[in-house]
Amino acid sequence: MNFAEGEPSKRYCIRGKHVAVICGVVVAVGLIVGLSVGLTRSCDCSGDTGQDTTKAPSQTSSTTASPTQASSTTSTTTLPPPEQDICPASEDKSGQWTNFRLPDFITPVHYDLEVKPLMDEDRYTGTVTISISLSNATRYLWLHIRETKITKLPELVTPSGGKVTIQQCFEYKQQEYVVVQAAEELAATTGDSVYLLTLEFAGWLNGSLVGFYRTTYTEKGQVKSIAATDHEPTDARKSFPCFDEPNKKATYNITIIHPKEYSALSNMPVEREEEVDDNWKKTVFKKSVPMSTYLVCFAVHQFTRINRTSNTGKPVSLNGFQKFTTNAFVVKFLAS
Repeated sequence: MNFAEGEPSKRYCIRGKHVAVICGVVVAVGLIVGLSVGLTRSCDCSGDTGQDTTKAPSQTSSTTASPTQASSTTSTTTLPPPEQDICPASEDKSGQWTNFRLPDFITPVHYDLEVKPLMDEDRYTGTVTISISLSNATRYLWLHIRETKITKLPELVTPSGGKVTIQQCFEYKQQEYVVVQAAEELAATTGDSVYLLTLEFAGWLNGSLVGFYRTTYTEKGQVKSIAATDHEPTDARKSFPCFDEPNKKATYNITIIHPKEYSALSNMPVEREEEVDDNWKKTVFKKSVPMSTYLVCFAVHQFTRINRTSNTGKPVSLNGFQKFTTNAFVVKFLAS
């Protein structure tokens, strides 16, 4: 193709603003596709007879190829099962839990989440108490869960403090739900009143790089572990039972129980640290702002930490490999 001399080059170029618009559209489409896949994803339930079909991963451990480079590590391990399957898989299609979207009348308000990773065993345990408001009366509450197992019959407390008898709970795996059925109808809440739903659970730290998982890295010839979360777009349900849709925003109080030689991180600053015993420490974080489940994050690590104050007077912290936290450029960047 021949171009006439002297013609402005802008006739044959895409302006910068056009590029920005195109990039914005691509990002938006990618986000929509990711959420659509996550929200509509269901397990392969062919041949499901109502019995628990979850199997422990059987991968063997892998090692890192170079220093200070994180890698996935899995080992042959099984999640200690409860004495019985507390919330067995079910094909009950009699309720609204057959819909892949959560109902509008059930709203999480606040989560009290406590997690305890057992690093050497590639598993973790936890407890979550969710404050829930109801705009309609119901006997059923359902929320997301995937691969994580409920280890104790759920507990439910009314706004007035009374204990609700739980008739049963079960997993509806096609939509990745755990369904809790009360023995009596739960009245709609008014004002700031809420029900308190408590779930004890356990899960694996190995087998994938989403949810709550463990990886390793090598620093100065020593192999170290880190357990961290990746919840985007809809993988918080793998870490803990939750209402795992972006519009279900709530506040969080997060507590991590971890070995003393490790430190813990989360969305918010540390409120306090407590010694549990000679081997374990509890890190309690401040209450968060309202946020979606995919933004919830926590980690247990052995990184080096440095604290600085920025030029605007804001405190800034960095946790990372020692070689990076002592880098002059990084330190200067933190202060900018």
